[in-house]
Amino acid sequence: MMYRVKKVSEITGVSVRTLYHYDEIGLLKSQREENGYRYYTDEDLSVLQTILFYKYLGFSLKQIKGLLDQEDTKLIQHLKNQLNLMIDEKKRLLTLIDTLEKTIESSERRVAMSTKEKFKGFAYKDNEKYRQATIDLYGKKVVDEAAKRQEGKEQEVIDGFNQIFSTYQKI
Repeated sequence: MMYRVKKVSEITGVSVRTLYHYDEIGLLKSQREENGYRYYTDEDLSVLQTILFYKYLGFSLKQIKGLLDQEDTKLIQHLKNQLNLMIDEKKRLLTLIDTLEKTIESSERRVAMSTKEKFKGFAYKDNEKYRQATIDLYGKKVVDEAAKRQEGKEQEVIDGFNQIFSTYQKI
C-alpha cells in the first residue's frame, strides 16, 4: 500500500514538516509520484517506526542514520536491539519507581532512609549526563556556584524534594 505524506502524518503523529526533514537528510526517503507528491510504502512506515523507537531511546538523528545505514539493514535486527535497550530502560525505571515509592513512604512515616537507598537507580553516568546538559544550558560557572551553595545541605535538599513528591502524591 502507498500513503501520501499527510496520511503518514495522521497515522504516526509525526508532523509533515518532520517527514520532509527526514527526507531531506536522507533518513527516510519518500517516493515521488509523477505529479511530485511524496508517498511512503508499508516498508517505509516500518523504517519510520524504527526511527521513532531510536528517538525515544535518546539517539540523535545522525546516530539513527548511521544505525540504519549499517550493512546489517535487516529491520528485525534493529527491532531486537531496540527491544533490548527498552528492557534495560524498563529495569531502570522500575528501580527508580521503587526508590520514589520508598522515599514517599519514608517521608510520610518519618522513617529515615539510608543514603544508598535514596539514590538506588541513579547511575553516576546519568548524573554526569544531566550535569553536562545543565552546563550546556546555564554555563559551568552557574552550575559550580549552585553546587557550592548546596554543599552540606544535601539532606535539606532531599527533604525538600520529598515534600514536593508527597504533595504531588496527594493531588
